[in-house]
Amino acid sequence: MIGGAGSVNVAVATGGVVSPNFPFPVNPPPPVVTGLVPASAIASGLAFTLTVNGTGFTQSSTVQWNGTPLPTTFGDATVLTAFVSASQIATVGSASVTVSSGSVSTAAIKFAINAPPAITTLSPASIVVGSPAFTLTVAGTGFVSGAQVQWNGAALPTTFVSGTQMTASVSAGLIANVGGVTILVNYSGVSSSGVTFSINGPPAITTFSPASATAGGVAFTLAVNGTGFVSGAAVTWNSALLATKFVSGTQLTASVTASLVASAGSATIAVNSGGATSISVAFPIVAPPVITSLNPATVAGSGVPFTLTLAGTGFQTGTIVQWNGSPLATTYVSGTQLTAAVPANLAAGAGTASIVASNSGGASSAAMKLPITSSPPAVTQGGVVPLYSSTAVIQAGSWISIYGNGLANGVYIWKGDFPAALGGTSVKINNKPAFLWSVSPTQINLQAPNDTTSGAVNVVVTTASGTTTSTVTLAAYGASFSLLPGSPYAAAVILTPNGSGAFGGGAYDLAGPVSKFAFSTRPVKTGETIELFGVGFGPTNPPVPAGKAFSGAAPTASTVTITIGGAPAKVLFAGMTQSGVYQFNVVVPTTASGDQAILASVGGATTPTGVLITVQ
Repeated sequence: MIGGAGSVNVAVATGGVVSPNFPFPVNPPPPVVTGLVPASAIASGLAFTLTVNGTGFTQSSTVQWNGTPLPTTFGDATVLTAFVSASQIATVGSASVTVSSGSVSTAAIKFAINAPPAITTLSPASIVVGSPAFTLTVAGTGFVSGAQVQWNGAALPTTFVSGTQMTASVSAGLIANVGGVTILVNYSGVSSSGVTFSINGPPAITTFSPASATAGGVAFTLAVNGTGFVSGAAVTWNSALLATKFVSGTQLTASVTASLVASAGSATIAVNSGGATSISVAFPIVAPPVITSLNPATVAGSGVPFTLTLAGTGFQTGTIVQWNGSPLATTYVSGTQLTAAVPANLAAGAGTASIVASNSGGASSAAMKLPITSSPPAVTQGGVVPLYSSTAVIQAGSWISIYGNGLANGVYIWKGDFPAALGGTSVKINNKPAFLWSVSPTQINLQAPNDTTSGAVNVVVTTASGTTTSTVTLAAYGASFSLLPGSPYAAAVILTPNGSGAFGGGAYDLAGPVSKFAFSTRPVKTGETIELFGVGFGPTNPPVPAGKAFSGAAPTASTVTITIGGAPAKVLFAGMTQSGVYQFNVVVPTTASGDQAILASVGGATTPTGVLITVQ
C-alpha cells in the first residue's frame, strides 16, 4: 500500500533469488482551491490578507494573483494566506487566483473587485424629531455582504439585502434632536459619499392663502404656509385628507372642492407630516356678501363721474363691485362697506344699473338696482369755444368745442364725412346743423356750418333728455395760430434745411428756444422756410364745404399777411389743408435775434398778440 508521498523500493524475487531494490517515487496529490476569504474587495480599498482554503497545499505552495505570486504563508495542507496590496485592487474588475505547488497549479478562482458603494435614496428621507425607533432602507449600488450603514460615522446594526439595498436599525435616541445626519455605507475602509438625512421639527401652520372662503364659492387651491413640512405631507380638512402638493419645507398646496365651502362656518385645517400632526387652525367660511344700501341711491345721467358707496355684510379684501357685470375700481373699507369709482361713460343717459358685490372666492351678492335718472344737457358758462384757437369768437367752418354735462349718453367718435347727429346728440348754430366729430357726456367737438352771418348767434345742443341754448359771437374771421403745448410759441415746422423728428430725418423739427420742451426745438434762421398752422382764416377759393372730410390745398379767399418781429414775411402759401385747419408756408424775414412776435392779418382780423417765434 501507498501510505503517503515519498518513494518506495521495488524488488523482484524468483527462485529464491531477489533483485536489487528500485526506488519508486510517490507524488503528493495536486493542490485544490475550495474558497477565498474574503471573496471580493472594493476598488480603491486598503491592502488586506487573503485566506485561501483548499487541499494539497505544501510548504512550497504559492498563491498567484493574475499569474503574479503573492507573499504566501503556509498554514497547513488546507490553508494558505497571502498579502494583497492596495494597488492590486485599485480598478473595478476581477482577479484570477490560483495556487502553485512546484509545476502543478490549481484551477483559477475569480476574485471580484467591486465598485465603491454609492447611495441613491434613503427611505424615509427624513423623520420628525422625537419619533420612535425605525428601520432605514438604503438604496444604491456596490453593496456587499459585510458592508455597514453609518450614522454620522458610527456603524448602525445593518442587514445586507442585495447589491442595491441595505437596511439599518435607527434607535429613538438618535432622532431626539432637530438637525441633519450624514448617512454613509462603508466596506473594508471604503465609504460612499454622504447623504443628508433630515430630523425635522414637528409641522406647524403659520398662515393660509386665501385666509378665508365665501360660502357657496367655487373650488380653489389653498396654500398652507408653515414649518416642518416634508415630501409626502398632507393637508387635512376636518380630519379628511385633501389632495396635497409638496412645494417646500415651508409650503404645501391643497385642492379644496366647492362642496367643502358650501355652507358658512369654519373648517379645521391641520398638516400630517412625517408621522406627526400640526396643531389645528380654524379656516373661516364666511357668508356671501349682501348689499343693504347704495349711496347715492339714484344718480343723474349727466355723464359726471362719481363715487358709489355700498353698505352691507360679508365684504372682504379683494371684493369687487360690478356695474352691469363689468368690474369697477373698488376700495375695501371694512367688512360692511365698499366704495367704487364710476366713470363718466357709465353715468350717462337714463336707465337702471345692476350693482353686485363679488368676493374673490367666487360668491356674489344679489343684485341691487341703481336708478339713473334723465338729465337734460347743460353747457358750462363760456363753454362754447373755438378748438385749437386763442380767440373768443367762433367762425363758420371752424372747429368748436362745447363743454358741460349731460351732453351725450356715451362716448362716440366719427370718421369720414361728419354727421349732424351722433350718439343721440345734435347741435345747431344759428339754426343750421353743425357737423359732429366726437361727443361725450362732458364735451362735444364739432365743425361749424357754413354761414355768412356775423354777430351773436345761438348754439343749441339737443339730446334725448332735453335741449340747452348758449349765445356766442360768430365772425367771418377769427384768425389764431396753433401753439406749442403749454407755451406762447407758434407751432412752426422748419422746412429748410430738410426737416426733423416726426416730420423729417434731421435733429430738429420745430422752431423754438433750445431745451425748453421735451421734443427738439431750435431757433429759426433768417431766410429759412417754416410751416405754420391756424384756424379762423375765413373762406377759401375754391370753397371747402363744412362737414366733409377734406385733405388738399384750398387757398384763402382773402390775402393773409404775416410779420415776424415787425418785419413782413414772404407768404408762399396760405390756405386750408384739412377740414377747418389752415396751413401757411412762410420765409423768415431779416429781424432781430431772440423771441420775436408773430402776427397774421386777414379780412380785417388780426391774430392775438403775445404769440412768439425764436429767431437766431
